[in-house]
Amino acid sequence: MYIDWAFNQPVIFRKYLGTDGWGEPQYEPDVNLKVWWSAKQKLISTASGEDRISEADVKTPLTIDPQENDVFVYLGRTYRVLNVGTPPTVYGDIGHRKVYVESMPE
Repeated sequence: MYIDWAFNQPVIFRKYLGTDGWGEPQYEPDVNLKVWWSAKQKLISTASGEDRISEADVKTPLTIDPQENDVFVYLGRTYRVLNVGTPPTVYGDIGHRKVYVESMPE
């Protein structure tokens, strides 16, 4: 079941590139897109196996491929990606990505 019709909340997506010589994070240019943002907390495991509290789960279109440390900006707050999944539909298709995020300090 594809849920593209439900993507109605605008966000800015920033793909993480790494750090510069001073240890500051570097990102690709901003991408504006619409997602389904659901603000609810959940205990999740990161790719490195660390348990963290996610502050929201974000359903995104398949046109982007968020990874750990990428960033979303939603309603003026910045959120870091903790974990990403691609839940299959009942038919075995992949219709969206499910991304868990935590807010970053201002």
